[in-house]
Parts: sequence; C-alpha cells; structure tokens
Amino acid sequence: MTINICWLSSTSSGQAISLITDSRLSGGEMRFDECRKLFSLPRGDCLISFSGTTDIAYTLINQAISTVQTSRQSQSRYQDITELKGQLLNEISSLVSKIHIYFPNNDCGLKDIEIILAGYSWKNSRFEAWRIRSQAMTTPSHAIQNIKEKSVHYYHPDPLLCTFVADQKYFDNAQLIVTGTKDEANKVRSELYKRRRNSSSTEWEWGNEPIKVMRDILLSAHFKHDLETTSAGALQYMRVFKHGSTEMNAVLWPDNKDYWSPTICGRFVNQSENFDAPLFDPRICRVIQVPYYKNSLNNNSDYYDSIQKNQSVL
Repeated sequence: MTINICWLSSTSSGQAISLITDSRLSGGEMRFDECRKLFSLPRGDCLISFSGTTDIAYTLINQAISTVQTSRQSQSRYQDITELKGQLLNEISSLVSKIHIYFPNNDCGLKDIEIILAGYSWKNSRFEAWRIRSQAMTTPSHAIQNIKEKSVHYYHPDPLLCTFVADQKYFDNAQLIVTGTKDEANKVRSELYKRRRNSSSTEWEWGNEPIKVMRDILLSAHFKHDLETTSAGALQYMRVFKHGSTEMNAVLWPDNKDYWSPTICGRFVNQSENFDAPLFDPRICRVIQVPYYKNSLNNNSDYYDSIQKNQSVL
C-alpha cells in the first residue's frame, strides 16, 4: 500500500501540480523500501502513481506507460490529457476484466488499488487530476462473470472506474487528493485539514504542508525501524508545470546509517553516481543543490557531510 498526495502549488515558475508518495513495497513477509511508485508518462505533461496491491498495480502502470509509448499522437501531445485519460481508463479496465480469480469472494486486493493521473490540459488550459479505482470499492459483488477453464471455475472482477475528477476549481478551493489505506489516508487528511483550520491566512495555499506531513510519517517509520507500516522509505516528489514539463526531484533522505544521502525515485544513488535532478531537502523544504556534472557523493563528500546537521524535523 502507499500514501499518495496530489495538490496544486505555487512556484517561482508559476503554478504546478505536485504529487508525492513513499517508496515501500510490501507483500507477505517482504519489505522493500527503494521502489519507484511515481512515474512521468513519456509525453512530459502528466504524472501517474498508484496505491494498493503491487503485483497488479505495477502491471497496470507499466501497461499505461506502454500505451503512451506506442502512440505518436499521445507522445506529441496532440492527444490532450483529458482524451488520454479516457484511453487509459479503457485499457486498464480491459486488463482488469481479464484477471482470473479462483474464488468469487476474493478480490485479490483489487478494491485497494487506486491510480492518480495528474497533469496540465492544453485543451482546457487548466490542471486536472483523476482518481481511478475499482468498482469493488462500492459494489460488494464484484465477480460479474463465471467461466470454466480446464475444469476450474474462475471469476472476472469488475473493471476499474474513474470515480473522482479534480479540476482547477477544485484545487483553487484549496482541496487536494489523498489515496492509500483507509486509516493512513484519513490520518493524513486529518492532519492536513487541521493545519488549514489553524492557519490565520485568508487565502490558504497548501505550499509545502503535504510534504511536511508525509515527511514526518516516513521519517517516523525510518527511525522506529517500523516494518509493519505499509508506507515507508524515501519520499518521492514530482511536479508538472503549465508549460507542459515535468520536474523530478532528487530527495535527501537518511540511509540505514542515518546519513542523509540523495535518493532518486526512492532509490539511494551510488557513491560515484552523478544525477541530473535538483536536490530537495525535506527537512527545510527547499532545493539545496542544482544539477551539475559532478554532484556524486564521492565528488562532494565535504558538502554532504556539511548538511548532515541541517534543521532537524524530529
């Protein structure tokens, strides 16, 4: 499972739609804290992320990426994101309807899968986001078709449905999207809206508040060595701007020795690896290093040593 937060923020380059998530994949007795969960579709103006059962959700995300890769209209952005949403919804729904389930009361975790697609619509000149989830969330009897294959009965689940749309008006009203396990998502929403209520500002903007809330949750799991929670690992952070470009941030995060090191898409970079991404420090919520050709840990050991004592958040 995963916590995803999507909101509209103001930057020095204008407004941007932001998306953050954690980096833990969990299943059975396995915990893997360096896994990518946030993706830029290969057209540059939209992001996609997921929460829920990994073995199914990862496949759906990969097929969504493949759909864009094999469409010239989509890659060139001739196809607007609003039209892409419909195409992806059809593709994903078709895939889900073909999953074979042994027992009618077993949804294989489909009801927990939620996908966020967010970006900028040139056709409507506004930011838009969609939360896509299974009809099993609202329809208890999701096994709609029974077939017989090799003397074994299988069930096909209901397809995923687009159940929520967030447009510019929604975001302008200082709303946001939070997905994940019910308890964890409610905890995040509660904390975020508590901060909003306690603000004295008459024109509330989320700013970095979602990052701070997510940061505190993930750092707490890290320092407590919590292997029970489904949300852990480094924070992943990407944005889409009005001019139709995405920005992926490298995020500073404590490793297993509590040394704050750069991560990309949840993965700690190698000692000799140079990376072409702004380095974001979640402790102070700002970019502390712009990309340059020698920014690896080996090349900048003195710099990384110097920032270990940056403002603590716990």
